[in-house]
Amino acid sequence: MVMNILIVDDELIITSMLSQYLSAKGHNVTAVNSPETILPLADWDRFDVVITDLIMSPVGGIAFVSHLRSNGYTGKVILMTGFCREDEIDIKALSIDAFLEKPFDLNSVTGKLKELGNQDGCFESSALLEGVIG
Repeated sequence: MVMNILIVDDELIITSMLSQYLSAKGHNVTAVNSPETILPLADWDRFDVVITDLIMSPVGGIAFVSHLRSNGYTGKVILMTGFCREDEIDIKALSIDAFLEKPFDLNSVTGKLKELGNQDGCFESSALLEGVIG
């Protein structure tokens, strides 16, 4: 299933790597390194999945996801983090659908996207991905 994916991370290496990898897998990818550059966007629902980092500056991942949801985004959200445990984040309030724990394996990313694409409703918020980047 081809997905429209937005990747938001202030680390260029992460957005570049994920963008190249997911594009090569046939997905339509938009990647930005600064959340505030994408905040004014009005048509959030064109993205099936938003993959965003938790720790970013000046707009953090929690604030970014909150902005998405308060502006009507109903798609899936995957939060990437290397610094926080999943139980420290209000998953239900933010409707975070999954986590990628840094460092992660790129094949795990596509596996998670397939899993999300196959589900009609909500899916397990507690899914963690483990491994090593690249």
